[in-house]
Amino acid sequence: MAFDELKSVLKKEVQKGYDAVIHAAAVSDFKLKLPLKGKISSRKPLVLKLVPTQKIIASIKKWSPRTFLVGFKLEPGLTRSRVRRLTQELFRTGCDLVVANTIENGYKGFIVDADGRVLAQASNKKKMAESLAKMLFKEIPRP
Repeated sequence: MAFDELKSVLKKEVQKGYDAVIHAAAVSDFKLKLPLKGKISSRKPLVLKLVPTQKIIASIKKWSPRTFLVGFKLEPGLTRSRVRRLTQELFRTGCDLVVANTIENGYKGFIVDADGRVLAQASNKKKMAESLAKMLFKEIPRP
């Protein structure tokens, strides 16, 4: 699925009014400036020009302002002391929580709030998912 197609599908889906959206991965940081059409010759060098893509996560709160939004940040060399600085950009997009993690030297993850407080940390994905589920259960109003 191409970036623009995914953005369109996600917009329609999010506007249905979900209580929470867990936006776990960036689709792509770049796309072709000019999409190629037809067969590409393998006999000539190929130069591709890339342009940055829009951050889809930045649109989710615009499409559905009441949705509780969880973003993810995968960062090499992530430490507890660097979590606040490395997650600030995602909070500017409207995230309510961010799961910041690294897979360097084994998994390590942190759940961070908009004030930069580490609410939970875990050394494996299962524990991180359990902590996130418990937090969402507390945060999301139930009928």
